[in-house]
Amino acid sequence: MQPDSTRYPEVEGFIRLPSRKGKTKPEDTYRSITESRGGDSSASESESSEGDTDDEEEMQDTLRETSQQAQLRDLENRLLVNKGSVQTWLELLEVTLSSIPISSKNAKRARSDITLSILERALQADPATKTSPLLRVKYLKAGEDIWDEAQLLVQWEVALDLDDAALWIEWLEWRIRRNKQGVDGLFEDANRVLSSAPFQQDTIESELARLRIFWRTLLAVQAAGFTERAMAMLQAQLEL
Repeated sequence: MQPDSTRYPEVEGFIRLPSRKGKTKPEDTYRSITESRGGDSSASESESSEGDTDDEEEMQDTLRETSQQAQLRDLENRLLVNKGSVQTWLELLEVTLSSIPISSKNAKRARSDITLSILERALQADPATKTSPLLRVKYLKAGEDIWDEAQLLVQWEVALDLDDAALWIEWLEWRIRRNKQGVDGLFEDANRVLSSAPFQQDTIESELARLRIFWRTLLAVQAAGFTERAMAMLQAQLEL
């Protein structure tokens, strides 16, 4: 039987043997393709996921802004119908301030500027808002961050002309925060409050307001370090 001379043909007198080095198995090829596709798929899915997240965040921001604009438009329309609604002005202030996070840079000054701008409109819009103690107090507290001492003093005197007990109590709180004359100055301010018209009425409300001023003054004296004097005030009240 003659050997198959074509199985390993001679080339220039040499028989070239097959080499397994570098030979690629079909399963290796399939695995490499699968891995490559898997890697591309993961990367594609990751990029797609990131893109979807960005789109969702942008959409949420757009919806949020649109919602706020709708609220502001609705509130402005309500004020066109009733400019004397204190509650509507407060809602307008709240919605407007919601666009400025408290933690943002210069937030305190920006929020005070916005508050003053809106409440100035409110106080000039209607007699009911002009005499509102709540709007006036918020207006004055915002002004503390913006105005100088002289302007703040003038604005407080304008507010006190309304002869409202709540405004007088808030005025005393402001004087205690800005006290520069010690305990004697505190007693002078408390006496001014008690001498004002709202505290001279013979009513239960007026009596409770006078008691509130007395206790607030007592706590301020104690906080200033005059504990014995505060105790003497308590003893005098008990005797009375």
